[in-house]
Amino acid sequence: MNIKVGDKIISAIYIESQSMKVQGKWEDIKKRYGDDWKIKEFNNGYGLLIKKSDALINGVSHRKKILERYHKTSLTRSLFERYCHDIETGKVVV
Repeated sequence: MNIKVGDKIISAIYIESQSMKVQGKWEDIKKRYGDDWKIKEFNNGYGLLIKKSDALINGVSHRKKILERYHKTSLTRSLFERYCHDIETGKVVV
């Protein structure tokens, strides 16, 4: 999505949350997927990994800023769209 602010065009991208099942040792899974993925469940060598949704504004994550601005704990598409609208109307400056 592109947001027009004055004569500037701002790039805004919403990235959906993701989940996947993996098999292996906890340490190997943690090393392979790093801090981007969180291990939600792990039993008998099987793990459920999750990756939180994100909002990129001009290629930079604004997830934390959006959640703090609206006092929320999870980032949804509608919250992202609200943030984009606030950028467009000048309530938020990036």
